[in-house]
Amino acid sequence: MLNITTSLQLLSIVYAILSSGGVILVAYAAYSGKKRTDGTLLRARAFLNESFMKDSWTLLLLACFLFFIDSLLSLNMMFGSFIELNTSILISIVVEAGTMVCIVMLAYKWFRLVNPKNQI
Repeated sequence: MLNITTSLQLLSIVYAILSSGGVILVAYAAYSGKKRTDGTLLRARAFLNESFMKDSWTLLLLACFLFFIDSLLSLNMMFGSFIELNTSILISIVVEAGTMVCIVMLAYKWFRLVNPKNQI
């Protein structure tokens, strides 16, 4: 069974991978979006693609919900009310990883919108 230290180290590695992947996706989407796609066309694609709009709002809502949970856990650590400190820290780290996943998935959605399959 994994102990807390090993779990935190593994989550740190996951953070590094997710954040670097997200940075690459955002940078490439921004670069190729400016280079290849007209701004009006990009806005039309985002507005007319119902799946993109639905997924974007869902991921944004989930990220906000996870951020809310993280803030509640921070309050719990401050006042020490109902969750043990070690458990609270572990849950907080998992919630932060979930928020990072939502942000990277949203960046990927934008990447796919800017670079459709037939253009890559």
